[in-house]
Amino acid sequence: MSNNRESSGEKHLDEVCCIHPTSVLLSPHNTVQEAHSILSLVGAQTLFVADRGRLLGLITWPEITLVVSTNG
Repeated sequence: MSNNRESSGEKHLDEVCCIHPTSVLLSPHNTVQEAHSILSLVGAQTLFVADRGRLLGLITWPEITLVVSTNG
């Protein structure tokens, strides 16, 4: 099937745009441990934090691992 696409001139999405993995959205009411677990399970580098549809900020893998190790 891929040979057929190449011969027909069709392009793949990764050739024409930047594809980002699925974003994870948390509430400020989620715990630090929940955020750490989600980052670990999903393999994401960033979690977005929103309240009632409004983006409040984000937390990254290095930040959450520092918080977890500091508060052990």
